[in-house]
Amino acid sequence: MPRVLYIIQGFSRTMRLPCALVLFLWCSSCNRNNVLPTPKSPPNFNIKDSILVPNITINHQPDSTYSVDMDRDGVMDIQFKLTVGGWWYGPHYYTCLNADVNAVNSNVSVSTGYINSNGQLILYSLNSSIDGSKWWSSDRLLFRCGQGGGGDWAEASGTNSSYPEGFLGVQIVKGSKNYFGWIQFKCDGTYFTFEQFAMDANSNPYILAGQKH
Repeated sequence: MPRVLYIIQGFSRTMRLPCALVLFLWCSSCNRNNVLPTPKSPPNFNIKDSILVPNITINHQPDSTYSVDMDRDGVMDIQFKLTVGGWWYGPHYYTCLNADVNAVNSNVSVSTGYINSNGQLILYSLNSSIDGSKWWSSDRLLFRCGQGGGGDWAEASGTNSSYPEGFLGVQIVKGSKNYFGWIQFKCDGTYFTFEQFAMDANSNPYILAGQKH
């Protein structure tokens, strides 16, 4: 570094050629007009969140559905279907909840998580990135209770008695642009609780689960 400073100081005297070479190398990262490129600005999020009706329970609404208008355009985007299930264990019959989610429109898809390098489904947790590289489809089985279990979230939890709590990813395609959102919910086997949801009004490459601004 001191040598470079010496050469620059001698520019107007005897070392014109070496100094010109140093200046050329210094500007090798510039464009044709010798102007540094403008840094990319961060995504401009426009996120509005709403509180959904809590405590949708199977005790009073068996085999019920619940729809959500993610982008507030007056058209429902996805629908949750809740059904009562159960199984016999000895002389006792245990009642529990089955749940799946379906896209109502052809331009809507859902994601219950993503596949890691080991081929395991990882649930969306707070601040997880929801983007176009994840596993999207028009419908997903969230979980199915009973012996044998089943469903994306049930299999990821590891046990039939461990009910899910986390975020569901939502993707809406309008024209050639993708919009991402999330729904937060939990279930304890009796109550299926929608906590809140959010949709980005701008087309950005991702949204974080739980992001509100």
